[in-house]
Amino acid sequence: MHQPVSVMTLLAIALLLFAVGVGAWLVWQLTAGSRPPAAFADRTALAQCPPIRVPQAQFTPASLQDCLFSPDAQRAGVEVMVTSLSTEGSPTRTYYRVLPGGGAEMFSDVTADAYGPGGWSHVQCPNAAALETVDSCRPA
Repeated sequence: MHQPVSVMTLLAIALLLFAVGVGAWLVWQLTAGSRPPAAFADRTALAQCPPIRVPQAQFTPASLQDCLFSPDAQRAGVEVMVTSLSTEGSPTRTYYRVLPGGGAEMFSDVTADAYGPGGWSHVQCPNAAALETVDSCRPA
């Protein structure tokens, strides 16, 4: 014969399930900034230039301009990832994209920089030349 389940047992189970749910929600929220935005994850594939690594306190090399401003890039589009280092040595990854038919965009991933703002940023620009100054670029 089965013993009836006490109200205290049911309450304990409900409280445990609630705590697990809240814990999962907190983990989801705390890691939200480290996940790429949908615009990045769902971006159209483009031809890739070799990744560029910029040593700490150095300027972006000419190979970035060679990639972005090549005739092929202007016609068919291209993407290049540039990894630079913060003052503390944390990597920041910036994805420069020249889009087919005009326009450009830039995604920056600073999730690995413990002292930086964290998260991702995304700007859209009228053309590849705007990527150099981002003055005419707008947040996406």
